[in-house]
Amino acid sequence: MLVLFVLSTISTPGVFASNDTVSINVSITQFTQISVLPDSITFADLLPGGESNYVNVSVKNIGSTNVTAIYVYTSSIADEIISPLGSGNATAYASTGFILIKNSTLSNHSHAGRLEWNLSSVLQNETLDLDVGTTQFIHGFYRNATYGDYLFKVENGTEGFCNNSGAAMEIINTAENGSAQHRDFSTESTTADNTVDASNVYWGIFSFTSGPLEDHCVAVDSGCTKIFIYKYDQRSNFTGCDIDGSFDTTTLTPSNEVNGTIYASIPQGTPQGQAIIGTLTINAA
Repeated sequence: MLVLFVLSTISTPGVFASNDTVSINVSITQFTQISVLPDSITFADLLPGGESNYVNVSVKNIGSTNVTAIYVYTSSIADEIISPLGSGNATAYASTGFILIKNSTLSNHSHAGRLEWNLSSVLQNETLDLDVGTTQFIHGFYRNATYGDYLFKVENGTEGFCNNSGAAMEIINTAENGSAQHRDFSTESTTADNTVDASNVYWGIFSFTSGPLEDHCVAVDSGCTKIFIYKYDQRSNFTGCDIDGSFDTTTLTPSNEVNGTIYASIPQGTPQGQAIIGTLTINAA
């Protein structure tokens, strides 16, 4: 009887199962951040009048909110603080002034931020054809490595400065590329913008939908000494251009990315050596 009792106890397990659940609640805070690769680009030993190969660039949304606009600006103005013309020194030029950029969906690259400076004197065979009452003006070349040098001028506005209403900008449509001079504003074909899109204490903003500066904004400093050519710069001094825009117009959701290309373009007559190393900043909003 004892043996049977023991066997019976062993063959009847006393195990009882039970379970419960735990509620999990995760909340992600609002956080806007992008990652840009590569983080450094070097264009070495480029020839004047030549261009580099394209370098791919990617902008990835690593934050938690949608990015609806991406803007691009450079350190050109901070780096190139005086005119490099006639210096014969590459260290007077901003590296970022040679850079053009576009996203993967566009056909044409745009200047990320290029400065052009007033010429110190009137050129041989140059006819500026200034309006009556003009007291200040800037004239110089927009230097394009692909096509040549295009002569431009800006005449002052109502109060004598190039950021006033009434200021006007004009550029000759034919480049000087070694075959002929094109310097007469009274006879050459030109493209003009006679209306300032926006202005602030430092700059007057123009825009061009055709001509050598097609699809670019141009900021002219109030003292008529230089122009700044850009497309995607939305810092406070450069907003208000009629044709500025976002580097990418699609909504960039978290973890997705947009792509583009950057290249360097070196105008003829650029001195040899190392230009000022600068930064290109991509800003998400």
